Amino acid sequence: MTRDGVENIRHWALIQAGGASAVNAHLFLQAEAIQLPCRLQVLERHPIGSQMFMPVNKEPYLIVVASGDSQPDLSTLRCFIASHGQGIVYHPGVWHHPLLAMSDKSEFLVADPADVGKNLEEVFMSEQNIFVRK
Repeated sequence: MTRDGVENIRHWALIQAGGASAVNAHLFLQAEAIQLPCRLQVLERHPIGSQMFMPVNKEPYLIVVASGDSQPDLSTLRCFIASHGQGIVYHPGVWHHPLLAMSDKSEFLVADPADVGKNLEEVFMSEQNIFVRK
């Protein structure tokens, strides 16, 4: 699966967590680093379960988040630089931009709930001109 230059190159495992719970583990690759300024394309959230990103090659990347209920509140939009080796867990319902790696060939271990139903909502930002700048 490829989306916005990010490829899900390997579905590593389905990790059983007891009862009906299970976790999917994936390895994602972003082949090319983003170039700043970078126009934000989409915000997504996972309303049922959290999602974890851990950089494998320990390079910095950008984290873009916003609060909001059925739609992201763009007045709350924030951008952070995750330092090398720093992972993040998005709590259920947190609006965020998909991976924004700052180095070529960045790999991320991603874990999210399996079999929880529709756990992805997206808002495409084609009409907004919101950029991440240095």
